[in-house]
Amino acid sequence: MKYQPLFFILPLFIIACNDHPKQTVPIENGTTNTPQTHVQDSLQEVKRVTNKINMNVKSFYKTVDDLKLEKGMFPVENYIYDTTAGDGYHYALFYLKFMAAAKTKDKAKISAMIHFPFQTTREKLKYNQKNNEYEVVGSENWKGRMMNEKQFDEQYSKIFTDEILENIPETRQKDIIGRLPGDVKPDNDYEAQLQAYTDKGSSIYSVSIEIPVQKTKYNHVHFDFGRINGKYKILSYFLE
Repeated sequence: MKYQPLFFILPLFIIACNDHPKQTVPIENGTTNTPQTHVQDSLQEVKRVTNKINMNVKSFYKTVDDLKLEKGMFPVENYIYDTTAGDGYHYALFYLKFMAAAKTKDKAKISAMIHFPFQTTREKLKYNQKNNEYEVVGSENWKGRMMNEKQFDEQYSKIFTDEILENIPETRQKDIIGRLPGDVKPDNDYEAQLQAYTDKGSSIYSVSIEIPVQKTKYNHVHFDFGRINGKYKILSYFLE
């Protein structure tokens, strides 16, 4: 969703300010604070946010062109309008590169995107009847599920099968299942373990990609992504 709310609110705010008598409020440093200064500050903030968004959009589509990805609606596109910590924007660029590497089945590039130890256990889910949804309550089994680089290299073809690689570039909006904000403490060991690796205050993003023609009992592949030392990495994978 494009950033729009401030543009609707601001005109009403300006009108409201102009309908009242001019007032000045003393400030400790000797300056005055008036309705007009509030409007100017709001206009400057809108301009700052707009410029930031425009830069993000331009950079995003330059990356699309550089990676030679087909034009279209990208499932992570909404994240480029994140003007707070910039987490979403940088994750969106990383996911584009992940899609491109999967499309060309480039093992070296995908391997470089992995964080080690690499988590390969499945989440343990529990149905929440009140909210009518499944929620993460932990992990199935940590033992033997954390891969080092050598183990990952040996298991690469079993993790990134041709079927999975072919479906990553086809990620759809419904496959983007959300994020765990960096300021939220997880209430389960699965997410807590992932958060322990990531930069403080950064978010963890998750996707669950449908595999239409599956050769196993699973029909989705799940990935978690997080920022480590300023760069995004693939933290985990499992079939579900």
